[in-house]
Amino acid sequence: MNLKFRIFAAAFFVISMSCAMSHAASAEQAIASTDTPFYKELDDVASKTPGLAVGLRLTERIKSDGKLFFIALDWLKNNSIAQSQVQKFNSFYFLIYSDLLLQAGQYYKNKGDEATFNELTKSSLMNLLFFEMLLSSDITRCEDKSVSSIKPILLGFRFKGLQPYFGLVAKPQMQGIWRSAKVLDDKYAERIPNKEVCSSGAAVSVDMLKQPGTKTIEVADPKQFGGKSRKIIPPEGYAYQPTYIDNATWNAQRHSINDQVIQAWAERFP
Repeated sequence: MNLKFRIFAAAFFVISMSCAMSHAASAEQAIASTDTPFYKELDDVASKTPGLAVGLRLTERIKSDGKLFFIALDWLKNNSIAQSQVQKFNSFYFLIYSDLLLQAGQYYKNKGDEATFNELTKSSLMNLLFFEMLLSSDITRCEDKSVSSIKPILLGFRFKGLQPYFGLVAKPQMQGIWRSAKVLDDKYAERIPNKEVCSSGAAVSVDMLKQPGTKTIEVADPKQFGGKSRKIIPPEGYAYQPTYIDNATWNAQRHSINDQVIQAWAERFP
């Protein structure tokens, strides 16, 4: 499993709430704007780096300056659910948006505002469901089917954390979210393949080992006391290029995957 996915899986949950929200009162008053330097900074980072790197950069900046929290929230909304440019669409922004909505909800709960907490928590759950649908669709596009292993890593503990709040969403509303998730995947069906997703499986290691100049070394394995694991070091300048199934096949399979995800949700949220 690609280490960056393990790091990213927990990145936003290791933010100290007191640190990230230390200046929340003043940040709440500073209406997030596309003209703010931090918003423009995120635009610049997103134009040069993949979604995971944007998420980690955003996290680091919030940790160092809590006043940026609500600007980040606004940027994530505009680049996920409100994204109008299909070529800039990245499903990972829904995941990050879900994480920050949950943290914002906790802030309002601490202030005694249960109504806002409930709405933000429901929105967090909705965006996590949207991400699951989009991720499932993105995975289907990859030639390397081992990338499906990232789903439980990215989603498992997040749904577990939200489980106490599933009851906030009435059944008809939940079913509406499911339908919207499918519509969302259709709306952005012309998006470019998600290179990050399709670079997260076993094919990366296989490809690196084929490259002239690749080295392997033994390193300590933290999962095993005294154990060792093998680290692959590709030649300088190496960049993995994942392969994808053709669009016609993807679209046919995507619709089937959409239905499978909704069926799984029906069993998860009876």
